[in-house]
Amino acid sequence: MKATSVSNIQYPLKLSAATKRAAMSQYQQLYGQAYPQAGPPPRVDVTSFGLSQYMRRGNGYPTGLIDIGRGKWTTDLCYEDDYTSMVLGLFPGQLLPEHSHWRSIVTLKKSVQPFLDAGFVDIRDNIPHFKCIYEYNSDGTVKMGPDGPVIKYSIEGDSIYAIVQTLDNGKKIPQRVQRFEIVEDFRGKTETFRPVLGDAILFCNIDGLELLDHSSQNSLDDLLRIPKHMMRYVDRAKEYSQILARDTLYLTGPMRIRVLPGALHALVAGPYGFVVEETSDIGDTLDVFTDKRIVK
Repeated sequence: MKATSVSNIQYPLKLSAATKRAAMSQYQQLYGQAYPQAGPPPRVDVTSFGLSQYMRRGNGYPTGLIDIGRGKWTTDLCYEDDYTSMVLGLFPGQLLPEHSHWRSIVTLKKSVQPFLDAGFVDIRDNIPHFKCIYEYNSDGTVKMGPDGPVIKYSIEGDSIYAIVQTLDNGKKIPQRVQRFEIVEDFRGKTETFRPVLGDAILFCNIDGLELLDHSSQNSLDDLLRIPKHMMRYVDRAKEYSQILARDTLYLTGPMRIRVLPGALHALVAGPYGFVVEETSDIGDTLDVFTDKRIVK
């Protein structure tokens, strides 16, 4: 993995095994606060997106994420039968960096030019150093083989595959491309957030959102009123990582808000941390991060 140099710091930064263990334990505590009757989570994944070497609760480092499994393992996690689900958790002040979900098409290298002529983008223009798509298990974990992660599609070296992207889920395939040249078409996914514990700021343009329900607010405009105690988290997130979305919205339960495909969005947790249930119409796709220090 090639590092990117920014301000004399070499990215990606790596978490030590001890740091991961400590973070995992504290994330499990956060989960226990959100679901006191649920018992331990079935799986905890920890990532800093390569932007931090520290992930301890309250230490001031703003980047971190908990991904606690997928599937209907809490009673009301899924609202639609065809939606996958997971729980995300952030320590106080931690950031889920800004990204968007693009439609990604795996095609043959010999077929790339018609896509580019039609306005599609080569994936490496969006995600520097991108190498491959892995195989995933039903619970959202990467499938492992005897030699490591199982690769589904590689675009490196003499591979026959290429990947192109577009923000438009309805964009038509170029007429010059034959059906057999479309290997797989990953739609840009829709995400629905339901806060469970604490509060957070959602960075996202209002035209990329739908408010599904809210017990005390009437419209997305109401969510634009940011409480004073959250302003320092807004400012700090923007100082730490590049954020292009123009609107900031205040999230706290009970509510459900949907992020539409292609919309830039980021989350930063408030003073008590943030646990949110996420449902999406498809599994993880090829996220495009605004902060190019994040190497995938």
